[in-house]
Amino acid sequence: AGWQVGANQVEVRNNIVGTAYDGNNFVELDVKKNSWISQSFATVIGQTYEVSFFYSPRVGVTANSNEILASVSGDSLLVSGSGVGNAGNLWTEYSFLFTADESSETLTFSAEGLSDSRGGSLDAVSVTAVPEPASWSIVLVGPAGLGLIRRRAL
Repeated sequence: AGWQVGANQVEVRNNIVGTAYDGNNFVELDVKKNSWISQSFATVIGQTYEVSFFYSPRVGVTANSNEILASVSGDSLLVSGSGVGNAGNLWTEYSFLFTADESSETLTFSAEGLSDSRGGSLDAVSVTAVPEPASWSIVLVGPAGLGLIRRRAL
């Protein structure tokens, strides 16, 4: 829900031509020609976020046809792999960081390989805020302080 789809459409596969990493469905972005999907979401300006997703090359297809580009806020990651000799989907998790420049950002995944109706697969996309260093100190020091208070009470 919430994804915009390029004019060339995408395939949502229900465990067809491979199995999903998570659940029953995964996406291929090269139906008849290369296409894309994108989704906009609220962000906090200056906050760092992690984009995470699972990628698998299509079975029997060379790396130059399996490329997918993930991009948001000027940061991107190109993933690719050969599916030649694979018996099924081989899912690998990829991630990258970006810092929000606006109060709303758009994450886009686009097929970048040969436009030949065969391409890489995408599943389990997530975007999460990365805690700031000050937040980590609270997370780490808080339980230690509670332990000391508890120890003194005994």
